Amino acid sequence: MLAVAIAFAVAMGRSPFFPLQLMTAMMVGPSALEVASPSTIVPGFLAHQIGPSLLWSKAFGLVVAFKSTPWRLTPSLLVGAATGIVALVIDVYLFVPRLQMQFHARDLWSEHMSNAGSWVTHVVFGLSLGTAFWSLQERAVTTVADSREAGV
Repeated sequence: MLAVAIAFAVAMGRSPFFPLQLMTAMMVGPSALEVASPSTIVPGFLAHQIGPSLLWSKAFGLVVAFKSTPWRLTPSLLVGAATGIVALVIDVYLFVPRLQMQFHARDLWSEHMSNAGSWVTHVVFGLSLGTAFWSLQERAVTTVADSREAGV
């Protein structure tokens, strides 16, 4: 998802660090958007990884954990895409605007990120969850089957 956000930022004529600066700005205010530096990049990276990325990855994991048979690629991708869309709706349209208005009296996300950028990055995030899960699941199933055949 970060790679897609970086690509959107560069396509819009902004620094490749802009998405991380925007995440930092959402916490400390618009001054974080002025200059790319470790103090305007690292907090955004950490907050995004510890916050929404971890939360929505866990939500995806809870959904896929309840099926006892291995997931096929297409259903895994669909659940992933749905997770990305739910994350988009809750975070970008419901939670973040209210939070931003409380902290900064303006919605920095919607001011600086296009709707297309929001949609693409969140759907790509969901699809990457689905792909990673499916890929790792296939290896885990194969490893368990191999160890059973070997009598371990």
